Amino acid sequence: MKIIFCNDVDVGGSANYVYNMAYECINRGHDVEVLNMTDDLSVLDAKWDLVIVHGMTEWQNKCIQRAHPNKLLWLAVRPTYTKDEYKALEICDYVGCSTHIDYYFAGYTSSKVKKVRHGIPVDKSQGVSGFKEKYDIKGKMFFSAGGYSDNKDMQGLINMFKDAELEDITLVTTGYAYDDMSMYESDNVICLHDISHEDVLNGMYEADLYISNAYSEGFGLCLLESMANRTPWLAKDGWYGDGYHVGAVKDLAEIEVGMSYTTKEEFIHILQNELYLNIDTERNFNIVSSEYDIKNTIDNIEDILPIYNTYCINIPKRPDRLEMFQTEAERAGLDDYTMTTDWPKNLDGIDITSFWLKQNGYAKFDWQIDSDNRWWSRPLTNGELGCMISHTEIWHRSKGHTLILEDDVIFTENWKVKLHNAIETLNVINEDWDLLYLGRVPQDNSEINVTENLVKPKYTFCTYAYMLSPRGLNRIKEYNIEQGLIPADEFLTATYHKHPRDDVSLKYPPTLSAYAIEPHIVLQRDKDEAGSDTEK
Repeated sequence: MKIIFCNDVDVGGSANYVYNMAYECINRGHDVEVLNMTDDLSVLDAKWDLVIVHGMTEWQNKCIQRAHPNKLLWLAVRPTYTKDEYKALEICDYVGCSTHIDYYFAGYTSSKVKKVRHGIPVDKSQGVSGFKEKYDIKGKMFFSAGGYSDNKDMQGLINMFKDAELEDITLVTTGYAYDDMSMYESDNVICLHDISHEDVLNGMYEADLYISNAYSEGFGLCLLESMANRTPWLAKDGWYGDGYHVGAVKDLAEIEVGMSYTTKEEFIHILQNELYLNIDTERNFNIVSSEYDIKNTIDNIEDILPIYNTYCINIPKRPDRLEMFQTEAERAGLDDYTMTTDWPKNLDGIDITSFWLKQNGYAKFDWQIDSDNRWWSRPLTNGELGCMISHTEIWHRSKGHTLILEDDVIFTENWKVKLHNAIETLNVINEDWDLLYLGRVPQDNSEINVTENLVKPKYTFCTYAYMLSPRGLNRIKEYNIEQGLIPADEFLTATYHKHPRDDVSLKYPPTLSAYAIEPHIVLQRDKDEAGSDTEK
């Protein structure tokens, strides 16, 4: 997808968070840009698959206004229901919340509220030895990072630390130089300014304890970074309500990692009695690795607006249909897809022989039976074999959500939006769906509507437009259709509905959960226009 992130700062935790999300999206093959305050907003006039706005300032609200009607995701940080936030709630398609702030929106716009958990690149957030040596620190070290702004309250931390009267322990604070902190330094207090993020991670790695005295944070990613370095953390329980909270403390307290305090006396008691040594740092590391990696953050975003790999089946002898599809795809805004004709294996049914099938690991099902059904009473055609093999090849090559098209499709107006809406509905009513038809030819008039635009399909012809979820992709491969080839539409029906032929249903019993969009959002061209490659 084409994704643009809008963030009004280029330093600090917020910037790191946005850039980490952007890098992970790039690693997944998305086309990504990051927009900062100094950039020209006109870039938002282009067509984007997703615009992500992190936080809410006057500038970020301008981004939302300008980017509309692109798909908009507002990653809420510390909502206070300002006028701009109300506007964002109305305009944005989704509001992404971590667990500590989702209750702000419950009931007001609950259909838009989606879980987007904060995260860090765990594998890149681990420091190494050398910090103490570089800054000439002896003995034990407590460490605090995040800046010298008022909400971080580094001055308060230093004063409480001094009052604890701990021996042979040095407190190191670091952050951006909003104020001159040298007046707070002493024999066991060091205030560093503007050190690299690499040094911050190295400091966390060598620290005996990480401390945050902030009373208000968007989240507090440093706590996650300390966990990635297997360093215990102690943080002020700054959950005071609107505008005053440390999200990570509330979020992480629910799974009992780290320690928190509310008063100076409690802080001193924890330090003097070394209660922080009871923190299971290995458990903390496992939790941040499994639950708070930036990969999970992007997973959450992709779940909101599912990303899918798109394939189109075409055979070398039909360049006319290839051109037809390319023209239609451009008209419909589909610009990222793979044609089967780009693959080295020849998938043209005209070239399929018994020897070719055996050589390539395929075998035919004993298809022809004595039947009044004209599709069953004759042998499989080479075209049907080639079509089935093409579908099979796609299943084995793809990962994640997979959209499969044949080259004679016609896209209806706003088909992408309708597809996204259908998937979003499915994720609500059935998170474990496997197969979704975008278009088809139903053969049973007793199908049941699940929602206004979704039905539970039964016996169905045609496979010109359907999607498989990651689970559906794995399940369909388990059938090993390669060892019993049948027509693609007959097989697809069998995977979710008892096939009317007993021999087929016995070999391919239904295991998939399937749905179909009604009315169809993708249509098939008339044979008079496109011809047929399966009936011969």
